[in-house]
Amino acid sequence: MSRNDSGETEPGGPRRGEPRRSSATPKKHADANINARQRDMINRLLDGFAGKLTSSKWATIEKCSPDTALRNINELLAAGILRKDAGGGRSTSYSLASSG
Repeated sequence: MSRNDSGETEPGGPRRGEPRRSSATPKKHADANINARQRDMINRLLDGFAGKLTSSKWATIEKCSPDTALRNINELLAAGILRKDAGGGRSTSYSLASSG
């Protein structure tokens, strides 16, 4: 159970602003220092993001510069939370790393 903004309990799910837990996200990264943009995109990926995640889509969705989007992505890559998909260059896309 979690509590909503008014303090009432709600069934299931994380509290507002907390990352969702899934087998797709390694538990060893549960305490990773991630910012709000990164948390939001991880949650979108866990919820079944439609299409491929690219740095330009990240920048548009999170309303940040392309440079900030790429820095956020690179931090998650370094932490082992995201992985680069096959392909590269202008078509580089990212997905959640497997927990294996």
